Amino acid sequence: MSEEGWRQIEAGMGLIVWSRLASWDAQNLRLAASEAADFESKAGHKEVHGQFGRLICWLAFGVGAEYLIKGVCLLNGCDLSRQCRCIRPPQPGEDIESWIRLVNNNDQSILEYDLSFGTLAKLPVGDSETGTRTGSCLSEHQALGEYDP
Repeated sequence: MSEEGWRQIEAGMGLIVWSRLASWDAQNLRLAASEAADFESKAGHKEVHGQFGRLICWLAFGVGAEYLIKGVCLLNGCDLSRQCRCIRPPQPGEDIESWIRLVNNNDQSILEYDLSFGTLAKLPVGDSETGTRTGSCLSEHQALGEYDP
C-alpha cells in the first residue's frame, strides 16, 4: 500500500498546486496559501476559464485535498481499499453500440471487480476522549484539522 499511498499524495499535490489556491514551499516543506490578489488576477483562476475558473479551481483543490489525506492514511497503515463492482470499459475492437446495449440492459457480463479507495466519509475516525483508535487512522480532532503534533 506504500506505493499507492505515494501515488495518492502525488496526485493530490498536483491538483492542489494546479488549482492555484496553494503552492509548495520547498524550503519549509509545506503548502503555502496563495494570496487572494494572485488568485483573482489574470494569472489565477481566470486563466483556467473566464466564467467557471473559480469553481474549477476549488473543485480541483477539494479533490486534491482528498487524495492527499487518503495517501497519508495509506502510508500510516490505514487500509481504505475495497473491491467494488463497476462497469468495465469497452475492450479494444469491441463494438461500442453492443457495449452500450449491455450497459443499458444491466448485463452482468459488463461488470468487473476493481480496487476503490472510497470517500473520506468512510474514513474510520477514532475517539480522542478514550484514546480508542481501533480500525481508525485519525482521531476526530485530526480529522477536523485541530491536531497539532
